[in-house]
Amino acid sequence: MGLVVLWVPATIVPLMLSITALRRTLFACLGSVVFLTGCPAPVPDSLESGFSMQTDAFSFGNVGGDTRSLTLSIPVMVRMFGEDKVCKPGISPCELSEVAQGWMNATNSTLEAGRSEGYAVLSQLFFLKKLSPADFGADTVAGLRYEGNTKLQVELAYWSTTQRVPTVLTGDKKFQAKDVMPFLSEILKPGAPEAWRLAMAMKTDTGFIGGHAFTPIGFYRGEKDGVYFVRVYDPNLPVREGRIEIDTKANTFTYQGSSDPDADPRLYQGTTENKNVMYFSPVTKRMGVLAAPFDENSPTVSMVTSGNISATMETDDGRLFGVQNGQIVEADGGKVLPAFSACDCSLPQRVMMTYADNTTSNSISVGNLGE
Repeated sequence: MGLVVLWVPATIVPLMLSITALRRTLFACLGSVVFLTGCPAPVPDSLESGFSMQTDAFSFGNVGGDTRSLTLSIPVMVRMFGEDKVCKPGISPCELSEVAQGWMNATNSTLEAGRSEGYAVLSQLFFLKKLSPADFGADTVAGLRYEGNTKLQVELAYWSTTQRVPTVLTGDKKFQAKDVMPFLSEILKPGAPEAWRLAMAMKTDTGFIGGHAFTPIGFYRGEKDGVYFVRVYDPNLPVREGRIEIDTKANTFTYQGSSDPDADPRLYQGTTENKNVMYFSPVTKRMGVLAAPFDENSPTVSMVTSGNISATMETDDGRLFGVQNGQIVEADGGKVLPAFSACDCSLPQRVMMTYADNTTSNSISVGNLGE
């Protein structure tokens, strides 16, 4: 499923950098990726985080609209947002408020296309030892079973749907192929305190489809200058290690995400021309009680579209957010982030979700993609 998430903070804080400091950074890092904190370290020929496909990856594949798979429920909503944000006051046991019920129903419908976000996030929370597979029935992640394991089914649904909560997206990053290797060199260092979900979407002339999440586990340099292969755990292909080809000179990334490319090609590509990027999200930021996006005091409002509908949202101060004519529209202070779930058990779908700040009135423009 392609799910585009747009997030706009209620308060925009400008970043101030002196001209002198900026010049110093630019001269020092000439010819390489520039970070405000200084020059990136050289990219090593290879790097491994320590994540093992034999022990740390789920042995079963991503699931979608299987009726045997559990989704969000009242106890899960209470866990995610807190009882006071989701339950009708004065009623026990909890009955969801109308807005909480509506959000849960809409979110559960997105799980029909898959739960790869949940697989990628949960596998890394296990790897960081923030959670334990023993609490779900096995000593290792690879030893866990999906069938009949209701606790694990709910957990995968839970972490998959955290991408629908705007506050967990504030630390996200995105990179073109030419810029991504210094970042990967930092986050994949053994013993790193944070783990990052990697994700991609298939870019079309009218937007995004088939957004999919991965666990990055390492990389190595190819024979051609500027080419690297990023090693990933792909929830759709659990029996083998996936490899994303990165060409930093040509500014391209390529990944074949199908076990049968002839029957079901799922080619993820980023080029200078199509402006597709790779998306990263820190996983520990999703832990604990989250801010409910449907709360009346929420700093954001949201809009969800599906199928061939195209929509943008404009704030009353003239900022525009959305996907317009197949391209991301991203005003100052906003983010456009595909969200991810795609299972190879269903055709790639298009669902777009827009967030904008709740401090102004908003106008919405809706059109048809003409497909």
